[in-house]
Amino acid sequence: MAKGNRIKKITAVVFVVFCSCVSKEQSLPVFRYSGAVSVHPVENPPFIGLPVALEYDDGRVYISDFHGDTLLVEFDVENARVVSKSIIKGTGPGDALSPLGLFMSGDTLFLLNRRTFSLGYDIPDTSGERRITFNKLCTLPGEVSNLTAIEGKYMAAGYFDGGRYAIFNSRGEKEQEFGDYPSFLAGEKDFPASAKAMYHQVRFAASRKLRRVACVSSHVLDIVDYSTSPNVVRRIQLDSYSYTFETGNFIATSRTDNTSRGAIAVSSTDDGIYILFSPSTELKAGNSSGAVNEIWYFDWNGEPVRKFPVDRTIETLKAVNDSIFYSLSWPEYELVQLNLCETDLNSKRVSVVERINIVTKQ
Repeated sequence: MAKGNRIKKITAVVFVVFCSCVSKEQSLPVFRYSGAVSVHPVENPPFIGLPVALEYDDGRVYISDFHGDTLLVEFDVENARVVSKSIIKGTGPGDALSPLGLFMSGDTLFLLNRRTFSLGYDIPDTSGERRITFNKLCTLPGEVSNLTAIEGKYMAAGYFDGGRYAIFNSRGEKEQEFGDYPSFLAGEKDFPASAKAMYHQVRFAASRKLRRVACVSSHVLDIVDYSTSPNVVRRIQLDSYSYTFETGNFIATSRTDNTSRGAIAVSSTDDGIYILFSPSTELKAGNSSGAVNEIWYFDWNGEPVRKFPVDRTIETLKAVNDSIFYSLSWPEYELVQLNLCETDLNSKRVSVVERINIVTKQ
């Protein structure tokens, strides 16, 4: 059975199947060090119907919830309590529709209303209990699938004719397209750009100090440097992959049965990139295949450093710093604390990170 995504678009009907092939020029990551993980539930966790995204700032966790009359839960981790439930589901002023994307830049929480392609923001007041509001910044074109902030502008991934990525100004106007699509699969270079964009959907994590962005799709990591003009400075194949695609009234891609789920989340600090990787070939979350999820740590040059196996199915990942992360567990979506122990290849402990918060999806 194939596993995939769909998006509506009018084009000619084509259906093509290709086999997996790893490029001879690209070797898969080999990690120098290993680690171990222990999981501890967070006290009095918030109830979440179906999480979409998770962010953190100054002791508060922000979770966008697909279900419910409000779309955003603000949780005080230190005091173990829900501070507010904000963003009413609707089309009125300050409202939004599911799914609601989130990303932080400095002290600003950005909210992406994907149903209307509207970008909004708020600056949470952690000294009080004011509800977060959707203050509209701009409307983005429908070709945008995800974005992050870079120095007063926005870097986006989506379905662009002139590149894999695009830069938008504060008014939502496109200024630049750059970067090509991955082509590690035999024949993939000749695939339609829309099919490659659909399969290689991107999640972002940034170091604004280093002016670099980690752009992670299921099986590929791009590192973009925007010190001058944005440019892909490193591309790393995370695992071999194979997929089919179909274009017509819908663009659809489906990974083949022997292809892993791959990277399912990414977060970062100024020291490195943390990728949550699932070797499972199952359609959705769950360890019925016996595969164990892993946290992969790369430095900002793209060098693999350490791998942490996790005995729970983690589906989200948010780094507070190199010691603290958050995520949600599955199927109960429980907020948990995760302790990472760094070990060498002989399992001899060399150091212990005493505080790492994560939320796992089991």
